[in-house]
Amino acid sequence: MSTMGNMKFQIKIRSNIIKRYCLPPIIIYFGKRVIDEGFNALKERLEKRKSEKEIKTNSITENPDEMVPSETLNEVLGKSDSNREAELVDNFLYKGDTCLICARPNVGKSILTMQIGLAIAEGASSKLTPTYEKQKSLPQVVYYYDGEMRNSDIRHRFRRGTDKYPKTFLRVRDNNLDSLEKLINDIRRRITKEHPDEDCSVAIDNIACFSRNKSKNNVCDFFKALNALKGEYENRGNSLTVLIVIHTVKAHDKYTPIELEDIAEAAEFGRFANSIIVLEECRLGKNKRILKSLKCKYDAIPEEVSIVNLMKDPELHFEYECSMPEEDAILLKKQKKETGGTHPESAEDSAPTDDTGQSPDKEGQSDMEEGMGINPPPKDGRKEVTPEILLQMKQMYDKGMTQEMIGKSLNLSRKTINKYLQQIKRGEI
Repeated sequence: MSTMGNMKFQIKIRSNIIKRYCLPPIIIYFGKRVIDEGFNALKERLEKRKSEKEIKTNSITENPDEMVPSETLNEVLGKSDSNREAELVDNFLYKGDTCLICARPNVGKSILTMQIGLAIAEGASSKLTPTYEKQKSLPQVVYYYDGEMRNSDIRHRFRRGTDKYPKTFLRVRDNNLDSLEKLINDIRRRITKEHPDEDCSVAIDNIACFSRNKSKNNVCDFFKALNALKGEYENRGNSLTVLIVIHTVKAHDKYTPIELEDIAEAAEFGRFANSIIVLEECRLGKNKRILKSLKCKYDAIPEEVSIVNLMKDPELHFEYECSMPEEDAILLKKQKKETGGTHPESAEDSAPTDDTGQSPDKEGQSDMEEGMGINPPPKDGRKEVTPEILLQMKQMYDKGMTQEMIGKSLNLSRKTINKYLQQIKRGEI
């Protein structure tokens, strides 16, 4: 065998010997070493994490400087009045509320809701309360989910013209949002994507347009998701305010005040709402409405309701006029004709009305008298003026009501009202 061949043979023999006898122990050694090092590193990491956790726990429990601070009620009350700062509509709506706006059809729910939404978007006064001139807030984005109004309705109601309304007021109209689940998902995507770190408001007009199935479970799921979203905003130091327009039940009598049980799905919607605003028809005039609170977050329910007047300029909106007991402003039932005369259905003297609760137009009536829902006042002497009536008369006058309005409310002639008011001013009664 040649020298070259002999060398190749020897190399082959040595290679086989290494592969057979040396390589496995080497692989096992290094493999074990890698495993051991990995295990030791993992062990050290776990022990370090455990140690850090113990140190952190001990520092919280043993170091008083790390404890959550506490404060007395006096200290809380000494800070800025956060409740007043959070008011959007005085005594009616606060930042972060879930508010129901309730009324019978064609009373003005959409006008009221859009008015509140525009005021929030502008940071302007709502004009719905006696103190509205002092009421200001920072502008915020408002998404108005409109399920009722057509574009022609918008053009008819809002007449300022283009570029005159706040760009922070955004109307959303999508017929594909036909379930509460789709609605809340759209709200979440829209506000978290576009306005995640600022105050935001959402108005839903009305809830029935966005859900054909308002079962108890669906409503609960909707509000749970809504409250979770509001919680996210609150944790970031912001607020999410929600307005929900809802109808009364069909069986509700327009001659009786709206109460909680008169709201559609009251059991489901009412318990999730922080505040409830009601708009009712009023016997003081065809453009007058009763505005009252059924539920309020902070304040007690006022004993008197607000009377608001529907104004046309610069767009359809309501303005506060006065406050009074609800029984003095609610619609009166029409009279039934009986043999020998007329007999009113209600306990108070009333007059014939049409099916809407409004009196027919008569020649010679003033603008104030049109649609009052009552006849011209009776002649003096037909109704006894009791001390209780005198007290009501004085209270109405002190609140800024005209003699004409007082007469319509008390069913007394303007002449009689003037006579007794003069006596009251002179201190004779």
